[in-house]
Amino acid sequence: MGHSRHFAQAMMDLGSGICTSRAPKCLLCPIRAFCEGFAQGAPEWLPVKAKKAAKPQRYGTIFWLERDGQVLLVRRPDKGLLGGMRAFPTGPWGEVAPGFEDAPAQADWRMLDVTVAHGFTHFDLQLTLAVATVEAHQPRVPTASEWWPIDELDTAGLPTVFAKAGKTIRRAA
Repeated sequence: MGHSRHFAQAMMDLGSGICTSRAPKCLLCPIRAFCEGFAQGAPEWLPVKAKKAAKPQRYGTIFWLERDGQVLLVRRPDKGLLGGMRAFPTGPWGEVAPGFEDAPAQADWRMLDVTVAHGFTHFDLQLTLAVATVEAHQPRVPTASEWWPIDELDTAGLPTVFAKAGKTIRRAA
């Protein structure tokens, strides 16, 4: 019972050193008598890799609200994906591309002609980019938000998906 780890290690050693997909060394293999690939004369075809299941596709909108050379950032909820991190305001990420209904403030929003794609481990995300500029005295924004200098966005510690969106927006503007 206590030696099962040795058996598992031996099987991994066979796979990495003898039974390779590019150049299997069947004549050196101690278990070739039981090998289906060797019996068929085509050991390099085995094992057949299983196809990965397609990741679900989700959609969302990032809101870039600019004021006096600064952009609005929010803290994401502590629980959930990218919890507690600074980010641009977004609506929920779902199966349908959202519009302006989750905008963080009243503004003259416009959609950019570019999108940002990002892959997470369990889903792919396609983000539309909405931008607006407001005057210094406007608008009412969420209390858990802050205005961040656009020139210093690299110091905000944004997650990759939001840093990518910020760079895309600055190039498109």
